Amino acid sequence: MIYFSRANTRFKFLELIHSLDENVSQISVNSGTQITTSQQIIYDPACEMIVNDYSKTLEIDSNFTYAWFNRANAKIFMGDYWGALNDFSKSLFYDSTLSDAYYNKGLVLIFLQDRTNGCMDLSKAGELGVLEAYSVMKRYCYK
Repeated sequence: MIYFSRANTRFKFLELIHSLDENVSQISVNSGTQITTSQQIIYDPACEMIVNDYSKTLEIDSNFTYAWFNRANAKIFMGDYWGALNDFSKSLFYDSTLSDAYYNKGLVLIFLQDRTNGCMDLSKAGELGVLEAYSVMKRYCYK
């Protein structure tokens, strides 16, 4: 639980920093002042530590569903979409009712141009109670 908790805390902090950075960027665009940030330098080491902590958690308990799910979300943040898909699939192997895993996996598949499988996962997420899945399906699946 220590590695899992540390990874969760770091990831939440990283998301907070990222949201603040987006707000600053939006303000700079509106004011005409250019603010430059190097997200690569800021985020890569932190993401690697987060993924490493989730990986250590999974070494200790390989069927910890939420460690697979959270590591997948961290991999998305890093741009490792294929790794995220694998982790979402593992989380669903251990808990086939994890609606958010179907939803996120569906979004990643659509992003990777696999609409057929993405829409199937979004549909399953909707069946399991993620109502936002239907809005995404309406936009991407019925074309």
